[in-house]
Amino acid sequence: MMRSHEGNRPDENWQYYSSVHSMKMLGRATEIYILMRNYTQSVLEEVYTLGYPAQRPLFFHYDNDPLSFDDSMKYQYLLGKDVLVAPVYLPSSETGDRWTLYLPPDDWVYLWDGTAYDDGGEYVTVDAPLGTIPVFYRKDSTYAQFFQNVAANTPAILPTTTMDPVPTSTASIASMPVEFVLLVTFFLVGKIWTP
Repeated sequence: MMRSHEGNRPDENWQYYSSVHSMKMLGRATEIYILMRNYTQSVLEEVYTLGYPAQRPLFFHYDNDPLSFDDSMKYQYLLGKDVLVAPVYLPSSETGDRWTLYLPPDDWVYLWDGTAYDDGGEYVTVDAPLGTIPVFYRKDSTYAQFFQNVAANTPAILPTTTMDPVPTSTASIASMPVEFVLLVTFFLVGKIWTP
């Protein structure tokens, strides 16, 4: 998770603007957020019409699966009925850029490489380098083609070979990375103008 505000200790906590790489990663996450808007809108319609939460525990839709109630599932969640998210909360030095998670009984597809996992009800391990949150969608979702398009149009993951801090000089906006300027514009204006 990445927040766009400084918290109460900005000098101690890593900020999205602490490195050029972080700014690019937040820009990539923003692109994914924008690409997912149609699905997110449908989930919010369920929130409004049915009173369901947007972010749901696994047992919300898999109440016959005992493992969906297990305390070890507390960090995994469903976004609506069709998307499963398993945030990586340990450093890559401990995970080796791989993440093990539980798939409830259903047919799932790993969003980032299209690998299908039929039947679910099992633990799987997937690639999860920095900036790639393990996300799955239900194979029989009415949004399956939409999710494939999201994966195809998501900007490539950036290499993590450097975490160089942003120069702290009195730089003008003209010398700032274009991704940062666009990101600030997006937050201030709410959209990015394109011809």
